[in-house]
Amino acid sequence: MKSKDIQEKKYPRPPIIAVLGHVDHGKSTLLDKIRKTNTTESEVGGITQRLSGYEIRYGSKEKGDERSITFLDTPGHEAFASIRERGTRVADIVILVVSAEDGVMPQTKEVIGYLQSSKTPFMVAINKIDSPGANIQRTIQSLAENEVYLESMHGDVPSVSISAKSGEGIPELLNMILLMAEMEELTGDPEKSAEGYVTESTRDPKMGNTSMLIIKNGTLKVGDFVVAENAYSPVRQIYLYDGTPTKEASFSSPVNITGWNIPPMVGSIFHVVKTKKEAEKYIKDSVLPLEDASGTQETSDDADKRIIPIVLKADNAGSVEAIQKELEKISKKNSDVSFSFLTAEAGHISENDIQTAGVDKKTLVVGFNTTIHDSAARAAENQGVVPKFFTIIYELTEWMEKHIAETRELVDVEKEHGRLKILKYFSSSKKGSVLGGKVKSGIISKNDRVKIIRGEEVVGQGRIKELQKLKVAEKSIKEGQECGVLLDSPVEINEGDVLSAFTIVKE
Repeated sequence: MKSKDIQEKKYPRPPIIAVLGHVDHGKSTLLDKIRKTNTTESEVGGITQRLSGYEIRYGSKEKGDERSITFLDTPGHEAFASIRERGTRVADIVILVVSAEDGVMPQTKEVIGYLQSSKTPFMVAINKIDSPGANIQRTIQSLAENEVYLESMHGDVPSVSISAKSGEGIPELLNMILLMAEMEELTGDPEKSAEGYVTESTRDPKMGNTSMLIIKNGTLKVGDFVVAENAYSPVRQIYLYDGTPTKEASFSSPVNITGWNIPPMVGSIFHVVKTKKEAEKYIKDSVLPLEDASGTQETSDDADKRIIPIVLKADNAGSVEAIQKELEKISKKNSDVSFSFLTAEAGHISENDIQTAGVDKKTLVVGFNTTIHDSAARAAENQGVVPKFFTIIYELTEWMEKHIAETRELVDVEKEHGRLKILKYFSSSKKGSVLGGKVKSGIISKNDRVKIIRGEEVVGQGRIKELQKLKVAEKSIKEGQECGVLLDSPVEINEGDVLSAFTIVKE
């Protein structure tokens, strides 16, 4: 048995850095420059839509100052707010990237809010300083207006001015990261079993349920069992961030694990046990209910709404989460619509998904950054199901808005197009009431249906059979003109009544 001293022995731990900020402020370009890669060209639409983890080595082996740093790249698009929030929880230090052209923007403010609530140490990277529209002082001022006070302005938040495109300021940024990490005194115990966070989850068609883990402490080894809430997986192989297989990985490393019984919940904490039996007991003892990812429960508020069933498949759990939140916004904006997720999970569209959708022809099958199995494609064709595929989230939401508008059931709506005030009652006969009046608004036409308004109350309806102006028959009378009216109505008309002419349209 190990002594208490050995169990509690701590070693310096590489810092985990989350890179956050507004969309298009240069987060991925910054990481490209640091890693000397070019992922931004491969990002669909030029925007990051998932959380990714990378490790770099910085410094010199010869000088003995080489250090490891783990980076988390987070999406900047507003739909991926939950992923950004997870980034602040997992990271030791956050780099808030702010464009020197734009200053503080909506997602910048959102991240500042996360940082202030989580108390996560952070620094600011003022990017695009070599752009024609760059204004560093204005950017610093906009940060101060949002209660971020940089050291250069006698505050306590470190900052570095950089150009992610050219590389200017990158060494200073990395040195600042290591200095902040040293001040945070980050440590871990490699002799302990691993624990950390599930940062992404997906279903690979060849490898099954796969997740990305960030190890915060301890060492993960082949042969372990990983448990995260209701999910567990034998650790048969560990893949580093670049796909390299390894037998073990220690703290601060982003790794991928396959073979989960169910996709683990993103954002959940993982622990290590030694056997499947221990994993199942851990889950049972935790008494954690399975979350209903489909969100199909109908509330009293949904009773009068048009329910749109959806089968949603995406490349990873983070995307599923982001899409569901965006559709929730659409539902709030369209008060007559509610979404019911029959399936909402990571993976490719399967034959079972098509069968699920085929039960109700109104069901939408939506794929995001994913594909459809050949057998499912054949089943879809046979059942008349047409899956829709998207690679950019705002294109998905735009299509959904259009679909709602195009499929909304039209209802009869009364549209008033003119008002006539009765100035004189002349006589009544079987043909109708002979009246004199003046058009107060719009146009009154022969054969118009009218409501008869007395004071504030509608007392009946009728139809205009004849119109005359200066004893000459007319088809219509415009606003401001006086006329004679033959009105067919069972209601006895009084002087001062108003005839409201209307048509029925479908909307």
